[in-house]
Amino acid sequence: MGSTLCPAPAAEILDDQVRFILSRNKLTTEEWKSVIRTAHGCGIRSTSTLMYGHVETPEHWVNQLLLASRNPERDLWI
Repeated sequence: MGSTLCPAPAAEILDDQVRFILSRNKLTTEEWKSVIRTAHGCGIRSTSTLMYGHVETPEHWVNQLLLASRNPERDLWI
């Protein structure tokens, strides 16, 4: 029996400029979204986190929330 949940898979913050500063060896935002879509396509649910309090600004927080709310592919935000 395999896992049915992919908990908070390294989202941190979905802004590539900030991601490069905080975690340059991690996936880009587009790569992250692709992984999540693939997991959901396989029936694996996911969670997402928003890490804050480092180099990002409130604008970055809002952009991530807007990305979620405007995303026509709701499968990214389960």
